[in-house]
Amino acid sequence: MSILFAATCLSLAASPALPIAQCGPVNLALTTDDFVDIVRGEEGLVAAQRGGGIVAFLRAGGAWSRLPEFPRTGGGVPIDQHDVAIHGNTVAEAVYYSNQDSVLLIVREWDGSAWLTPTGEFIGQCAHPIGATDPLDLEFAEDGNVLFAATSGSCYGAGRVWTFIKGPPANPGWSFYDTGSFWYGAVGPHQSYGYSIEVMDDLVFVGAPNRSVTAPPGAVTVWRRGGSPTNPSFQEVATLEASTAGAFGFGQTVAADAASIDGLLIAIGSGYFNGGGTIVAPRIEVFRWTGSGFEVQQVLDLPAPYDREPIGELDLYAGHLLVGLETSGAALEYGLVAGRFELRGIHTNLAAGDEGVVARTPFGLVLRTANGLLAQPDDYLVRSFCACDTGSPCGNGSPAQGCGNASGTGARLTACGSTRVSADDLRLSASNLPANTWGTPFMGRAGAAQPLGNGQLCLSGALLRYAPGVAAGTELAVQALAAHSAAHHPSSSALRAGQTWSFQIWYRDVGGPCGSSSNLTNAVTITFVP
Repeated sequence: MSILFAATCLSLAASPALPIAQCGPVNLALTTDDFVDIVRGEEGLVAAQRGGGIVAFLRAGGAWSRLPEFPRTGGGVPIDQHDVAIHGNTVAEAVYYSNQDSVLLIVREWDGSAWLTPTGEFIGQCAHPIGATDPLDLEFAEDGNVLFAATSGSCYGAGRVWTFIKGPPANPGWSFYDTGSFWYGAVGPHQSYGYSIEVMDDLVFVGAPNRSVTAPPGAVTVWRRGGSPTNPSFQEVATLEASTAGAFGFGQTVAADAASIDGLLIAIGSGYFNGGGTIVAPRIEVFRWTGSGFEVQQVLDLPAPYDREPIGELDLYAGHLLVGLETSGAALEYGLVAGRFELRGIHTNLAAGDEGVVARTPFGLVLRTANGLLAQPDDYLVRSFCACDTGSPCGNGSPAQGCGNASGTGARLTACGSTRVSADDLRLSASNLPANTWGTPFMGRAGAAQPLGNGQLCLSGALLRYAPGVAAGTELAVQALAAHSAAHHPSSSALRAGQTWSFQIWYRDVGGPCGSSSNLTNAVTITFVP
Protein backbone atom coordinates (compact mmCIF):
# COMPACT_ATOMS: atom_id res chain seq x y z
CA MET A 1 0.00 0.00 0.00
CA SER A 2 2.80 2.44 0.84
CA ILE A 3 4.35 1.76 -2.60
CA LEU A 4 1.03 2.67 -4.22
CA PHE A 5 0.94 6.01 -2.41
CA ALA A 6 4.58 6.81 -3.14
CA ALA A 7 4.14 6.04 -6.81
CA THR A 8 1.35 8.56 -7.14
CA CYS A 9 3.26 11.49 -5.72
CA LEU A 10 4.35 12.64 -9.17
CA SER A 11 1.17 11.82 -11.07
CA LEU A 12 -1.19 14.63 -10.01
CA ALA A 13 -1.09 18.34 -10.64
CA ALA A 14 -1.36 20.72 -7.71
CA SER A 15 -4.80 21.81 -6.59
CA PRO A 16 -5.97 25.20 -7.93
CA ALA A 17 -5.23 28.13 -5.64
CA LEU A 18 -8.13 29.41 -3.52
CA PRO A 19 -8.41 31.99 -0.78
CA ILE A 20 -7.62 30.48 2.60
CA ALA A 21 -10.83 29.46 4.35
CA GLN A 22 -11.46 31.05 7.72
CA CYS A 23 -10.77 28.20 10.09
CA GLY A 24 -11.09 29.92 13.41
CA PRO A 25 -13.68 32.16 15.06
CA VAL A 26 -13.97 35.46 13.17
CA ASN A 27 -15.34 38.63 14.73
CA LEU A 28 -17.82 40.04 12.21
CA ALA A 29 -18.62 43.20 14.13
CA LEU A 30 -17.11 45.79 16.43
CA THR A 31 -17.50 45.40 20.17
CA THR A 32 -19.71 48.49 20.26
CA ASP A 33 -22.41 46.83 18.16
CA ASP A 34 -25.47 45.86 20.21
CA PHE A 35 -27.22 43.38 17.93
CA VAL A 36 -30.64 42.11 18.93
CA ASP A 37 -31.58 40.16 15.80
CA ILE A 38 -29.57 38.20 13.25
CA VAL A 39 -31.10 36.55 10.19
CA ARG A 40 -29.38 34.29 7.69
CA GLY A 41 -29.78 33.92 3.96
CA GLU A 42 -28.17 31.42 1.62
CA GLU A 43 -25.25 33.73 0.84
CA GLY A 44 -25.54 36.42 3.48
CA LEU A 45 -26.39 37.57 6.95
CA VAL A 46 -28.20 40.68 8.19
CA ALA A 47 -28.26 42.02 11.74
CA ALA A 48 -30.30 44.74 13.45
CA GLN A 49 -28.92 46.80 16.32
CA ARG A 50 -30.92 47.99 19.28
CA GLY A 51 -29.69 51.50 18.69
CA GLY A 52 -31.02 51.64 15.15
CA GLY A 53 -28.38 50.40 12.69
CA ILE A 54 -28.71 47.62 10.09
CA VAL A 55 -25.57 45.71 9.06
CA ALA A 56 -25.34 43.16 6.25
CA PHE A 57 -22.57 40.63 5.67
CA LEU A 58 -21.96 38.78 2.40
CA ARG A 59 -19.88 35.65 1.89
CA ALA A 60 -17.38 35.49 -0.99
CA GLY A 61 -13.96 33.95 -1.57
CA GLY A 62 -14.15 31.89 1.61
CA ALA A 63 -14.58 34.93 3.86
CA TRP A 64 -17.24 37.26 5.27
CA SER A 65 -17.30 40.91 4.24
CA ARG A 66 -19.18 43.64 6.11
CA LEU A 67 -21.20 46.08 3.99
CA PRO A 68 -21.71 49.74 4.94
CA GLU A 69 -24.21 50.18 7.74
CA PHE A 70 -27.48 52.05 7.18
CA PRO A 71 -29.96 53.39 9.77
CA ARG A 72 -32.83 51.21 10.92
CA THR A 73 -36.08 52.75 9.68
CA GLY A 74 -38.13 54.15 12.52
CA GLY A 75 -35.28 54.08 15.06
CA GLY A 76 -37.71 54.75 17.91
CA VAL A 77 -39.91 51.77 17.07
CA PRO A 78 -39.55 48.88 19.58
CA ILE A 79 -37.37 46.16 18.17
CA ASP A 80 -40.18 43.60 18.67
CA GLN A 81 -42.14 45.49 16.02
CA HIS A 82 -39.30 45.54 13.54
CA ASP A 83 -37.82 42.70 11.47
CA VAL A 84 -35.19 42.17 8.80
CA ALA A 85 -34.53 39.56 6.10
CA ILE A 86 -31.85 39.00 3.46
CA HIS A 87 -31.65 37.19 0.12
CA GLY A 88 -28.44 37.53 -1.87
CA ASN A 89 -27.68 41.26 -1.99
CA THR A 90 -31.23 42.31 -1.07
CA VAL A 91 -32.19 43.38 2.46
CA ALA A 92 -35.78 43.93 3.62
CA GLU A 93 -37.23 45.63 6.70
CA ALA A 94 -40.70 45.66 8.23
CA VAL A 95 -41.59 48.43 10.68
CA TYR A 96 -44.84 49.01 12.57
CA TYR A 97 -45.91 52.68 12.96
CA SER A 98 -48.49 53.06 15.72
CA ASN A 99 -49.44 56.61 14.67
CA GLN A 100 -50.54 55.25 11.27
CA ASP A 101 -51.62 51.79 12.51
CA SER A 102 -49.72 50.30 9.58
CA VAL A 103 -46.59 48.37 8.70
CA LEU A 104 -44.02 49.78 6.30
CA LEU A 105 -42.10 47.33 4.11
CA ILE A 106 -38.74 48.55 2.78
CA VAL A 107 -36.41 46.78 0.34
CA ARG A 108 -32.79 47.78 -0.35
CA GLU A 109 -30.39 46.35 -2.94
CA TRP A 110 -26.57 46.34 -2.82
CA ASP A 111 -25.03 46.86 -6.28
CA GLY A 112 -21.50 45.88 -5.27
CA SER A 113 -20.40 49.35 -4.20
CA ALA A 114 -23.40 51.13 -2.65
CA TRP A 115 -26.97 50.68 -1.42
CA LEU A 116 -29.48 51.67 -4.11
CA THR A 117 -32.48 53.88 -3.40
CA PRO A 118 -34.87 51.80 -1.26
CA THR A 119 -38.41 50.80 -2.23
CA GLY A 120 -41.01 51.26 0.50
CA GLU A 121 -44.73 50.92 0.91
CA PHE A 122 -47.30 50.85 3.72
CA ILE A 123 -49.24 47.62 3.57
CA GLY A 124 -52.57 48.86 4.83
CA GLN A 125 -54.50 49.85 7.89
CA CYS A 126 -54.75 47.63 10.97
CA ALA A 127 -51.70 45.55 10.01
CA HIS A 128 -50.30 45.59 13.51
CA PRO A 129 -49.25 43.04 16.13
CA ILE A 130 -51.83 42.09 18.75
CA GLY A 131 -49.68 43.14 21.68
CA ALA A 132 -46.71 45.37 22.25
CA THR A 133 -44.33 42.38 22.22
CA ASP A 134 -45.87 40.35 19.40
CA PRO A 135 -43.39 40.35 16.52
CA LEU A 136 -43.44 41.02 12.84
CA ASP A 137 -41.80 38.29 10.76
CA LEU A 138 -40.23 38.63 7.30
CA GLU A 139 -39.14 35.86 4.93
CA PHE A 140 -37.97 35.78 1.31
CA ALA A 141 -39.05 33.01 -1.02
CA GLU A 142 -36.10 30.83 -1.97
CA ASP A 143 -35.98 32.27 -5.50
CA GLY A 144 -35.80 35.79 -4.04
CA ASN A 145 -38.75 37.04 -6.10
CA VAL A 146 -41.37 37.16 -3.34
CA LEU A 147 -41.13 38.71 0.11
CA PHE A 148 -43.57 37.64 2.83
CA ALA A 149 -44.50 39.84 5.80
CA ALA A 150 -46.47 38.15 8.58
CA THR A 151 -48.40 40.33 11.05
CA SER A 152 -49.96 38.50 13.98
CA GLY A 153 -52.79 40.95 14.68
CA SER A 154 -54.78 42.86 12.10
CA CYS A 155 -58.23 44.42 12.53
CA TYR A 156 -60.25 42.63 15.23
CA GLY A 157 -57.34 40.28 15.97
CA ALA A 158 -57.13 38.73 12.48
CA GLY A 159 -53.61 37.77 11.43
CA ARG A 160 -52.40 38.05 7.86
CA VAL A 161 -49.50 37.37 5.51
CA TRP A 162 -48.71 40.14 3.04
CA THR A 163 -46.52 39.86 -0.06
CA PHE A 164 -44.10 41.98 -2.06
CA ILE A 165 -43.32 40.96 -5.65
CA LYS A 166 -40.05 41.63 -7.49
CA GLY A 167 -40.56 43.04 -10.97
CA PRO A 168 -39.05 41.70 -14.24
CA PRO A 169 -35.55 42.79 -15.40
CA ALA A 170 -37.07 45.63 -17.40
CA ASN A 171 -38.74 46.93 -14.23
CA PRO A 172 -36.73 45.42 -11.37
CA GLY A 173 -38.36 47.28 -8.46
CA TRP A 174 -40.56 45.79 -5.77
CA SER A 175 -44.31 46.31 -5.50
CA PHE A 176 -46.97 45.36 -2.97
CA TYR A 177 -49.20 42.46 -3.98
CA ASP A 178 -52.28 41.69 -1.89
CA THR A 179 -53.11 37.99 -1.71
CA GLY A 180 -56.58 38.17 -0.25
CA SER A 181 -56.91 34.48 0.65
CA PHE A 182 -53.65 34.42 2.57
CA TRP A 183 -55.05 35.31 6.00
CA TYR A 184 -57.15 34.08 8.90
CA GLY A 185 -59.48 35.62 11.43
CA ALA A 186 -59.12 35.11 15.17
CA VAL A 187 -61.04 31.84 15.28
CA GLY A 188 -60.29 28.26 16.28
CA PRO A 189 -56.60 27.34 16.32
CA HIS A 190 -55.66 30.36 14.22
CA GLN A 191 -55.49 32.98 16.98
CA SER A 192 -52.24 35.01 16.59
CA TYR A 193 -51.96 33.82 12.98
CA GLY A 194 -48.80 35.31 11.46
CA TYR A 195 -46.77 35.23 14.69
CA SER A 196 -44.10 33.26 12.81
CA ILE A 197 -43.40 32.34 9.19
CA GLU A 198 -41.00 30.03 7.38
CA VAL A 199 -40.51 29.42 3.65
CA MET A 200 -39.05 26.25 2.12
CA ASP A 201 -39.17 25.52 -1.60
CA ASP A 202 -42.77 26.26 -2.67
CA LEU A 203 -44.22 25.81 0.84
CA VAL A 204 -45.02 28.58 3.32
CA PHE A 205 -45.50 27.72 7.02
CA VAL A 206 -47.45 30.26 9.09
CA GLY A 207 -47.60 29.93 12.87
CA ALA A 208 -50.67 30.79 14.97
CA PRO A 209 -49.60 30.08 18.57
CA ASN A 210 -52.81 31.36 20.17
CA ARG A 211 -50.79 33.01 22.95
CA SER A 212 -53.65 35.05 24.40
CA VAL A 213 -55.83 32.15 25.63
CA THR A 214 -55.29 28.71 27.14
CA ALA A 215 -57.03 26.67 24.43
CA PRO A 216 -56.69 25.58 21.70
CA PRO A 217 -52.87 25.23 21.86
CA GLY A 218 -52.15 26.78 18.44
CA ALA A 219 -51.41 25.55 14.94
CA VAL A 220 -49.20 25.97 11.87
CA THR A 221 -50.90 26.37 8.50
CA VAL A 222 -49.05 25.09 5.43
CA TRP A 223 -49.60 26.82 2.08
CA ARG A 224 -48.30 25.86 -1.35
CA ARG A 225 -47.25 28.63 -3.70
CA GLY A 226 -48.38 28.38 -7.31
CA GLY A 227 -49.12 30.72 -10.21
CA SER A 228 -46.43 32.82 -11.85
CA PRO A 229 -43.60 34.88 -10.28
CA THR A 230 -45.56 38.09 -10.86
CA ASN A 231 -48.99 36.64 -10.05
CA PRO A 232 -48.59 34.04 -7.31
CA SER A 233 -51.41 32.02 -5.81
CA PHE A 234 -51.52 30.11 -2.53
CA GLN A 235 -53.40 26.95 -1.65
CA GLU A 236 -53.75 25.61 1.88
CA VAL A 237 -52.42 22.04 2.01
CA ALA A 238 -52.24 21.17 5.71
CA THR A 239 -52.76 22.33 9.28
CA LEU A 240 -50.23 21.03 11.80
CA GLU A 241 -51.28 20.82 15.44
CA ALA A 242 -49.51 19.70 18.61
CA SER A 243 -49.43 15.94 19.06
CA THR A 244 -48.98 16.09 22.83
CA ALA A 245 -51.61 16.95 25.43
CA GLY A 246 -51.23 20.15 27.42
CA ALA A 247 -49.21 22.00 24.78
CA PHE A 248 -49.43 25.79 24.66
CA GLY A 249 -48.21 28.33 22.13
CA PHE A 250 -47.65 25.72 19.42
CA GLY A 251 -46.36 27.58 16.36
CA GLN A 252 -44.59 30.48 18.08
CA THR A 253 -41.40 29.44 16.26
CA VAL A 254 -41.14 27.49 13.00
CA ALA A 255 -38.12 26.23 11.07
CA ALA A 256 -37.98 24.05 7.95
CA ASP A 257 -35.15 22.20 6.22
CA ALA A 258 -35.08 20.36 2.91
CA ALA A 259 -31.32 19.65 2.87
CA SER A 260 -31.56 16.75 5.31
CA ILE A 261 -31.08 13.17 4.14
CA ASP A 262 -34.49 12.54 5.73
CA GLY A 263 -36.13 14.95 3.29
CA LEU A 264 -38.29 17.90 4.33
CA LEU A 265 -38.36 18.41 8.10
CA ILE A 266 -40.31 21.03 10.07
CA ALA A 267 -39.49 21.93 13.67
CA ILE A 268 -42.20 23.77 15.64
CA GLY A 269 -41.68 25.27 19.09
CA SER A 270 -44.24 25.75 21.85
CA GLY A 271 -44.56 26.29 25.58
CA TYR A 272 -43.61 28.48 28.52
CA PHE A 273 -46.59 30.55 29.81
CA ASN A 274 -50.23 29.90 29.06
CA GLY A 275 -52.84 32.63 29.17
CA GLY A 276 -53.34 32.16 32.92
CA GLY A 277 -49.65 32.59 33.70
CA THR A 278 -49.01 28.89 34.35
CA ILE A 279 -45.62 27.60 33.20
CA VAL A 280 -45.87 25.02 30.42
CA ALA A 281 -42.61 23.22 29.66
CA PRO A 282 -41.30 24.30 26.24
CA ARG A 283 -40.91 21.58 23.65
CA ILE A 284 -40.20 21.13 19.98
CA GLU A 285 -42.14 18.86 17.66
CA VAL A 286 -40.43 17.66 14.49
CA PHE A 287 -42.63 16.77 11.51
CA ARG A 288 -41.49 14.93 8.39
CA TRP A 289 -42.99 15.13 4.92
CA THR A 290 -43.91 11.58 3.79
CA GLY A 291 -44.72 12.43 0.19
CA SER A 292 -48.43 12.65 0.85
CA GLY A 293 -48.62 14.45 4.18
CA PHE A 294 -46.83 15.39 7.40
CA GLU A 295 -46.23 13.05 10.32
CA VAL A 296 -44.68 13.61 13.74
CA GLN A 297 -41.15 12.23 13.77
CA GLN A 298 -39.98 13.30 17.24
CA VAL A 299 -40.91 15.41 20.28
CA LEU A 300 -38.00 17.14 22.02
CA ASP A 301 -38.22 18.28 25.64
CA LEU A 302 -35.52 20.77 26.56
CA PRO A 303 -32.93 19.61 29.10
CA ALA A 304 -32.58 21.15 32.58
CA PRO A 305 -31.94 23.92 33.48
CA TYR A 306 -33.46 25.20 30.21
CA ASP A 307 -36.77 23.34 30.56
CA ARG A 308 -38.56 26.41 31.93
CA GLU A 309 -37.15 28.98 29.54
CA PRO A 310 -38.96 30.48 26.52
CA ILE A 311 -37.78 29.41 23.07
CA GLY A 312 -36.76 32.57 21.24
CA GLU A 313 -36.06 31.02 17.85
CA LEU A 314 -35.37 27.86 15.89
CA ASP A 315 -32.97 27.41 12.99
CA LEU A 316 -32.86 24.18 10.98
CA TYR A 317 -30.23 23.55 8.31
CA ALA A 318 -28.88 20.35 6.74
CA GLY A 319 -30.32 18.16 9.47
CA HIS A 320 -28.99 20.39 12.22
CA LEU A 321 -31.29 22.14 14.72
CA LEU A 322 -30.41 25.21 16.78
CA VAL A 323 -32.63 26.37 19.64
CA GLY A 324 -32.13 29.95 20.85
CA LEU A 325 -33.36 30.60 24.40
CA GLU A 326 -34.68 34.00 25.51
CA THR A 327 -33.67 34.39 29.13
CA SER A 328 -30.14 33.00 29.37
CA GLY A 329 -29.18 33.64 25.75
CA ALA A 330 -27.94 30.05 25.50
CA ALA A 331 -28.32 28.01 22.32
CA LEU A 332 -28.89 24.26 22.22
CA GLU A 333 -27.37 22.44 19.24
CA TYR A 334 -28.97 19.19 18.01
CA GLY A 335 -27.75 16.90 15.22
CA LEU A 336 -29.76 14.38 13.19
CA VAL A 337 -28.60 10.80 13.81
CA ALA A 338 -30.45 7.84 12.29
CA GLY A 339 -33.57 9.94 11.81
CA ARG A 340 -33.64 11.45 15.30
CA PHE A 341 -32.20 14.63 16.79
CA GLU A 342 -29.61 14.24 19.54
CA LEU A 343 -28.22 17.04 21.70
CA ARG A 344 -24.68 17.79 20.48
CA GLY A 345 -23.74 20.78 22.60
CA ILE A 346 -24.81 23.95 24.42
CA HIS A 347 -23.47 27.43 23.61
CA THR A 348 -23.51 29.53 26.76
CA ASN A 349 -21.21 32.45 25.89
CA LEU A 350 -24.02 34.39 24.21
CA ALA A 351 -25.80 37.64 24.98
CA ALA A 352 -29.26 37.17 26.48
CA GLY A 353 -32.20 38.57 24.52
CA ASP A 354 -35.59 37.75 23.15
CA GLU A 355 -34.44 36.60 19.71
CA GLY A 356 -31.58 36.41 17.28
CA VAL A 357 -29.01 34.81 19.56
CA VAL A 358 -27.77 32.32 16.97
CA ALA A 359 -27.99 31.51 13.27
CA ARG A 360 -26.79 28.53 11.27
CA THR A 361 -25.57 29.81 7.92
CA PRO A 362 -24.50 27.49 5.10
CA PHE A 363 -20.92 28.49 5.99
CA GLY A 364 -21.01 27.90 9.73
CA LEU A 365 -22.45 29.06 12.99
CA VAL A 366 -22.92 32.76 13.83
CA LEU A 367 -23.33 33.63 17.50
CA ARG A 368 -24.45 36.91 19.06
CA THR A 369 -22.15 37.47 22.02
CA ALA A 370 -21.72 40.37 24.41
CA ASN A 371 -18.98 41.61 22.05
CA GLY A 372 -20.96 41.57 18.82
CA LEU A 373 -21.16 38.77 16.25
CA LEU A 374 -18.82 35.81 16.08
CA ALA A 375 -18.62 33.51 13.04
CA GLN A 376 -17.70 29.94 13.96
CA PRO A 377 -16.61 27.64 11.07
CA ASP A 378 -18.89 24.75 10.30
CA ASP A 379 -17.86 21.41 11.76
CA TYR A 380 -21.10 19.69 12.68
CA LEU A 381 -21.10 17.49 9.54
CA VAL A 382 -17.50 16.43 10.23
CA ARG A 383 -16.72 13.46 12.46
CA SER A 384 -13.23 12.40 13.49
CA PHE A 385 -12.54 8.69 13.86
CA CYS A 386 -9.80 6.07 13.87
CA ALA A 387 -7.54 7.74 16.40
CA CYS A 388 -4.60 5.57 17.41
CA ASP A 389 -5.87 4.89 20.92
CA THR A 390 -5.69 1.13 20.39
CA GLY A 391 -4.21 -1.21 17.81
CA SER A 392 -1.00 0.74 17.21
CA PRO A 393 1.59 -1.19 15.12
CA CYS A 394 4.38 -1.09 17.71
CA GLY A 395 3.09 0.44 20.91
CA ASN A 396 3.12 3.96 19.43
CA GLY A 397 -0.46 4.77 20.35
CA SER A 398 -1.52 8.41 20.43
CA PRO A 399 -5.02 9.44 21.60
CA ALA A 400 -7.26 11.71 19.47
CA GLN A 401 -4.87 11.60 16.48
CA GLY A 402 -2.84 9.26 14.30
CA CYS A 403 -0.17 6.88 15.62
CA GLY A 404 3.08 8.29 16.95
CA ASN A 405 5.67 9.35 14.34
CA ALA A 406 9.33 10.35 14.26
CA SER A 407 8.52 13.66 15.97
CA GLY A 408 7.32 11.80 19.06
CA THR A 409 3.60 12.45 18.65
CA GLY A 410 0.83 11.53 16.23
CA ALA A 411 -0.39 13.62 13.28
CA ARG A 412 -3.89 15.04 13.69
CA LEU A 413 -6.32 15.64 10.80
CA THR A 414 -9.10 18.24 11.21
CA ALA A 415 -11.53 19.97 8.85
CA CYS A 416 -13.01 23.47 8.90
CA GLY A 417 -14.79 25.84 6.55
CA SER A 418 -18.17 24.79 5.13
CA THR A 419 -19.33 21.44 3.83
CA ARG A 420 -21.10 23.04 0.84
CA VAL A 421 -19.98 21.58 -2.46
CA SER A 422 -20.98 24.79 -4.26
CA ALA A 423 -18.73 26.88 -1.97
CA ASP A 424 -15.85 24.35 -1.99
CA ASP A 425 -14.07 26.16 0.83
CA LEU A 426 -13.63 23.22 3.19
CA ARG A 427 -10.03 22.84 4.34
CA LEU A 428 -8.34 19.69 5.64
CA SER A 429 -5.44 20.42 7.97
CA ALA A 430 -2.85 17.94 9.25
CA SER A 431 -0.71 19.01 12.21
CA ASN A 432 2.10 17.41 14.23
CA LEU A 433 3.79 16.04 11.09
CA PRO A 434 7.54 15.46 10.87
CA ALA A 435 9.07 18.75 9.73
CA ASN A 436 8.78 19.50 5.98
CA THR A 437 7.62 15.99 5.09
CA TRP A 438 5.57 14.96 2.04
CA GLY A 439 1.93 13.98 2.40
CA THR A 440 -0.79 12.61 0.10
CA PRO A 441 -4.46 13.10 1.02
CA PHE A 442 -6.98 10.51 -0.14
CA MET A 443 -10.66 9.73 0.29
CA GLY A 444 -12.75 6.57 0.43
CA ARG A 445 -15.30 4.87 2.63
CA ALA A 446 -14.87 4.48 6.37
CA GLY A 447 -13.44 1.11 7.32
CA ALA A 448 -11.92 -0.78 10.21
CA ALA A 449 -8.37 0.22 11.17
CA GLN A 450 -5.64 -1.86 9.54
CA PRO A 451 -1.89 -1.57 10.34
CA LEU A 452 0.08 0.21 7.62
CA GLY A 453 3.63 1.44 8.04
CA ASN A 454 3.97 3.24 11.35
CA GLY A 455 0.24 3.90 11.50
CA GLN A 456 -3.26 2.69 10.65
CA LEU A 457 -5.23 2.77 7.41
CA CYS A 458 -8.82 3.70 8.27
CA LEU A 459 -10.45 3.75 4.82
CA SER A 460 -11.66 0.88 2.64
CA GLY A 461 -12.69 0.24 -0.95
CA ALA A 462 -11.32 2.28 -3.85
CA LEU A 463 -9.04 5.03 -2.52
CA LEU A 464 -9.16 8.28 -4.49
CA ARG A 465 -6.04 10.40 -4.20
CA TYR A 466 -5.55 14.15 -4.01
CA ALA A 467 -2.45 16.10 -4.99
CA PRO A 468 0.54 15.50 -2.70
CA GLY A 469 2.12 18.43 -0.92
CA VAL A 470 5.01 19.43 1.30
CA ALA A 471 4.28 20.40 4.89
CA ALA A 472 4.90 23.99 5.91
CA GLY A 473 6.90 23.15 9.00
CA THR A 474 4.77 20.50 10.69
CA GLU A 475 1.43 21.35 9.02
CA LEU A 476 -0.15 20.44 5.68
CA ALA A 477 -3.40 21.99 4.37
CA VAL A 478 -5.62 20.78 1.52
CA GLN A 479 -8.39 22.81 -0.17
CA ALA A 480 -10.63 22.73 -3.26
CA LEU A 481 -11.73 19.16 -2.54
CA ALA A 482 -14.76 19.24 -4.85
CA ALA A 483 -12.92 20.94 -7.74
CA HIS A 484 -10.05 18.47 -7.60
CA SER A 485 -12.41 15.50 -7.36
CA ALA A 486 -14.41 16.69 -10.39
CA ALA A 487 -11.20 17.12 -12.42
CA HIS A 488 -9.27 13.99 -11.41
CA HIS A 489 -11.62 11.34 -10.04
CA PRO A 490 -13.91 9.05 -12.09
CA SER A 491 -17.28 10.72 -12.61
CA SER A 492 -19.02 7.87 -10.79
CA SER A 493 -16.90 8.60 -7.69
CA ALA A 494 -16.68 12.40 -7.82
CA LEU A 495 -17.52 14.25 -4.63
CA ARG A 496 -21.16 15.47 -4.72
CA ALA A 497 -23.75 16.96 -2.39
CA GLY A 498 -25.65 14.42 -0.32
CA GLN A 499 -22.69 12.06 -0.13
CA THR A 500 -20.56 11.07 2.84
CA TRP A 501 -16.82 10.51 2.33
CA SER A 502 -13.93 9.77 4.66
CA PHE A 503 -10.49 11.39 4.36
CA GLN A 504 -7.01 10.57 5.61
CA ILE A 505 -3.45 11.72 4.83
CA TRP A 506 -0.55 9.34 4.20
CA TYR A 507 2.86 10.93 4.84
CA ARG A 508 6.58 10.11 4.87
CA ASP A 509 7.81 9.26 8.35
CA VAL A 510 11.54 8.56 8.02
CA GLY A 511 12.93 7.32 11.32
CA GLY A 512 9.46 6.44 12.62
CA PRO A 513 9.09 4.24 15.70
CA CYS A 514 8.07 1.03 13.93
CA GLY A 515 10.93 0.90 11.40
CA SER A 516 8.77 2.01 8.45
CA SER A 517 9.19 5.23 6.46
CA SER A 518 5.45 6.07 6.23
CA ASN A 519 2.57 6.86 8.56
CA LEU A 520 -1.02 8.16 8.50
CA THR A 521 -3.16 10.71 10.31
CA ASN A 522 -6.44 9.87 11.96
CA ALA A 523 -9.44 10.04 9.62
CA VAL A 524 -12.46 12.34 9.29
CA THR A 525 -15.87 11.55 7.83
CA ILE A 526 -17.68 14.45 6.12
CA THR A 527 -21.25 14.75 4.87
CA PHE A 528 -21.52 17.24 2.00
CA VAL A 529 -24.51 19.50 1.31
CA PRO A 530 -25.40 21.59 -1.78
